[in-house]
Formats: sequence, C-alpha cells, structure tokens
Amino acid sequence: MNPGEKGWLHKFVDFKLRQFQKLPPDELYTLQKITESVNSQEFLYQLIQPTGLMYGHPIRFIEKHHRRSKNWSEKDKIKVLMAESYLSLGLYYRYLENPYIPQSFALGITDIRDFYQQNFVRYTRPPRGFFSRSASTVDQIEYIFDQRISIRYDWRNFWTSFFHNSLLFFDLIFFSEWRDGNHQLPNESLKQRRQSMRFKILEIIAAAAHADHKVYPEEREVFNYFLNSAHLPAPLKRKAEGFLKHGLGLDQIDLSDINSWLLKKYFLELAILTSFSNREIYPEEQAFLASLTDRLELKSSELEKSLLTVRDFVDQYWEDVHYLQIKQNYRILSERVIRQMRILVRKNQKRIIKEIQESRELVVLLQKSTRKSLTAKEKEKVRTQLLDILRAIPAFAIFMLPGGSFTLPILLRILPKNILYPSSFRDQDEEEDDI
Repeated sequence: MNPGEKGWLHKFVDFKLRQFQKLPPDELYTLQKITESVNSQEFLYQLIQPTGLMYGHPIRFIEKHHRRSKNWSEKDKIKVLMAESYLSLGLYYRYLENPYIPQSFALGITDIRDFYQQNFVRYTRPPRGFFSRSASTVDQIEYIFDQRISIRYDWRNFWTSFFHNSLLFFDLIFFSEWRDGNHQLPNESLKQRRQSMRFKILEIIAAAAHADHKVYPEEREVFNYFLNSAHLPAPLKRKAEGFLKHGLGLDQIDLSDINSWLLKKYFLELAILTSFSNREIYPEEQAFLASLTDRLELKSSELEKSLLTVRDFVDQYWEDVHYLQIKQNYRILSERVIRQMRILVRKNQKRIIKEIQESRELVVLLQKSTRKSLTAKEKEKVRTQLLDILRAIPAFAIFMLPGGSFTLPILLRILPKNILYPSSFRDQDEEEDDI
C-alpha cells in the first residue's frame, strides 16, 4: 500500500477487514478498547492520545508500525493515522449495535462519508471530474482525507512548508458529537462551532504563554504552529495574534460552550503543552493550569493525569517535535525534510537524470569524484549545479532556501547513486533500496 497513490484507502480498508476477521476480538487493540471504554469520548481519547494527534504532531500509529512507513511522506503517514482513527471510531458505534464485524465495519465507513457530506458544504458533492458517477464511498473518503490534511503554505516561514493541519483532532471530536447526537448538529452550525473552537484554542495558548508574564520562544512556536492550521478570517487572525503580543487573562476567555469532557481535556492538555514547551512549569503556570481546570469544571485529579500524560509525550518525543525545537539555523535540516525530498526525487528521477546528463561540466566532475577527491572549488560547483537542477523542478520549490542551507553532504544523502552517476544504473530493486 502506498498512501501517496490513488486507491490506497481501498487496500487499507481490505487489510483492516481481513485483520478483524482473522484474529479473535481479545487480540485486537481496537476491539479491546471498544469493550473497555465507558463512552465514545473516553474511547477516542485512549485511542488517539498516544499518537500525538491531539497535540498537532502525530508521532506514531494506533496499531503496530506499518512495515513500509519509513518511505512515506509526513502527509501520507497522517492519512493512514486518520484512516485508523476514523475506521476505529466508526466501528465503535456500529460494533456496539451489532458485533458482526463485516457489517459493522461497512456501516461505520458510511457514517464517515455521511458526516462530511452533511456538515461540510465543500464535500456535499465531489469536485467535477474527480470522481465518476459510480465513485465508491471509500473513494470519496480518500479524497476528503487528502483535503483535510493539507493547509496553505506560508512562504515567510520555512518550517510551515511541512505543516499538516494540526487541528485534525477537532474533526474526530465533531464526528463523535455528531454520532452521539443521533446525527443532529449542536445548537449552532458546525461551521460556526469549528471556528469558535479554533479561536478559543489560540486564546488558551496565548493565556498559558502569558501566565508567568513572559512568553518564551517555544511558547511562541506552539502558538504559531496552531495559528497556521486555524484558517481564521483575517480580522480574527489579527485579534488572536494580538492576544499573544499583548497578553490575555483566563477571566477574559468564555469557556461556557466547551461542554464535553473530551473538549475540556483537549483544551487543558494544549495549555499544559504550551506551559511545558520549554520543559519546565513555573509556579505561576501551575496556578494558571489549576484555575483553568476549575473553570472547565474538571476534577483536580484530571489535571494531575494530564500533566503526567503531556510530560511523558514531551519527554519521549522532544527531539521529534519541531515546534519544541527552535530551529532557526536552517542548515540543520531534520531527517523528516530529507525523507520528504527523497520521495520527491523518486517521483522526478527521470527529469533529474536528464538535467544532469545535459550539464557537461557536472557529469565530468561526478565522474572524476569516483576516482579521486574533488577540490573545495569543484565540490562547490557540484553543489551549486545540483541545486540549480532541483530549483528548476516545481515540486522542490518549497525546499529551495537562499544561501548555503543545503550542503553537498546533504544533497548526496538526498540524491541516490543511480541519479548522480546515470551511466551506471543498477536494477530496480537496488534503486528502491537507495531511495
């Protein structure tokens, strides 16, 4: 299965159904959680919290590690995580009604499609030319996942080029509310509710950042990370940015419409994440979190549990979550970026090889490098010409930073040998291994 190709969700659904039919219920993680959970909100929290999706940075899958996931882009990994989450949540409702898995599984998939079509205007009808009249439910959900994960790039900030929609957890919450409410919307329209909740998240993050009267760089990064996914109208976006700049007190935030346990838990843990983003919670921040817990009408024991949960997430994944790392030095490129570029190289390798072959000087230097070391001047020529080739391909535009951000060693990690030395192609298996 390749989540970057059309039709991947059909393969994934077939795989999950075979898995459910093959193993007994007590050996399946999802079914265990269904039978153990008190309600849908607890089920969703226990399922999603370990993945990091709640915190806007998915780290792991719900089920065991997918064998080929090391070659997937970040977006593809999140597609699979969203599929796991929705299929599990859809099955939760239908399995309780009818433990016959194939039928429950199929009805759960229909629920996902119906939720988006009924509550999101853009998905009421598929885009013209994208689906045929006979497009299946799974085809439509695959398209929806692709649309929901993407956000607009902010060219002013290099790292936002790798952001996905960090507020995807809201979709799962609203799906759960929609299903719990017997397919009835809350008092206000879902669109208004989504916007209100996204804005409120920014209010709470800004208030948490100002709790100790000093906004740390890590706290600013957390705020900006979620701001990029909020899709707020320009006036609301400016207003939210003003909260971070000038400060906001907890008493200025209306929390009366946060009416479910899961939403309360979500807001509390994002506040904890903000406070703990620099790996230390100061007394003023602790007092703020206690006040927020009280305002949300949660027990103090919930605060203690969430503090432990968020601390564990930060401690375990500190090096992997880029908004917890202030990476202003763009020469330090993460493994994540290199992995994404390798995937793009694979998709554009014919064009890259052709461009290299047409650059006589570059070919000579590459051939020379197989026999002896290049001089510093020659290495810089190779680096510059390889960058020029990548810049000419639109897919690489977001990676092309000014200056010396891409050193030659990094480029050699991104471009496999069969591309750098086109005269010595190896068989397809070797090419795949390199990429």
